Amino acid sequence: MLTHQGLEVESALIGTVIDGLKIQNCGMECIRMRNFVTNAVIQNNDIENCGIYDFRFQFDGKIGEAIYIGTSSNQWEDGTGDRVTNGPDGSNYNLVTGNELVPRGNECVDIKEGATMNVVEYNECEDQRDAESGCYDSRGNENTFRYNTAIQCLGAGIRLGGHTIDGFVYGVDNHVYGNEFLETEAGSIKSRVEPQGVICDNSCADGECGVSEEGDDEEIEGSWDQGCPASFPSVPFIDDLETPAAPAPTPEVAASTPSPTDSQNEGCSKRSGGENGCCTKAIQFGGVMCEDTGGQAPCIMDVYQG
Repeated sequence: MLTHQGLEVESALIGTVIDGLKIQNCGMECIRMRNFVTNAVIQNNDIENCGIYDFRFQFDGKIGEAIYIGTSSNQWEDGTGDRVTNGPDGSNYNLVTGNELVPRGNECVDIKEGATMNVVEYNECEDQRDAESGCYDSRGNENTFRYNTAIQCLGAGIRLGGHTIDGFVYGVDNHVYGNEFLETEAGSIKSRVEPQGVICDNSCADGECGVSEEGDDEEIEGSWDQGCPASFPSVPFIDDLETPAAPAPTPEVAASTPSPTDSQNEGCSKRSGGENGCCTKAIQFGGVMCEDTGGQAPCIMDVYQG
């Protein structure tokens, strides 16, 4: 069970991995993650032709994202569907990396209001067809777009900014760095709200380069293609995935604590590089917490709450 903004949420996926798939010709979104999905990894997928209904048959809709994270604030209180809350959908700490995305519809990656601390990196995006949005879009706060390419965007390369709801502004404090833009018709970056986070070291080879005229953040206009600071804000969980952690001390386990099953030990070993069910380092991944035991005891399962 998760607790989010005072609400207890009983339905949530933690640690889902979507890896190496070919996904194409979907009527609406190609991949949709919602209802408090956390710690998911979407990597190395080939996704194309999303939003067939709106962009091929009707030509008047908006639905056609390759990867959609969270729930639009327009849907929070409509009382329909299988959503677990009528407020912000905290689909957080998810990683989208190394995908080839050709939606021929709307955004390659779209992050909605309430979804935060997600990282979108090393993706190739091409052929986005909504002039009001962009190849990548964050309506949530503190999301990171880094080392992506955006080619042939009818909208901006990256669009930032969401709605203001009950006085709370969504779409701020996002980080955008190391991205490449080519033929982005509404500018490299469109920022609709401020403040934003670290925005630097982006490049543009052709098209409407620079910050969109619809943006209102003068600081971004001066930094978007300039060098970056020496350090960046850290993203919990995601930035730790490939960084070996120092061995943790042997945990003190009460005598009444049941031992994990062999299958639990095996899964922990696979994620931590240990042998015979014993871990060599501490790492959190998809809801599994491995504690280094020095060969004294098996690994311990725990739920990562984000």
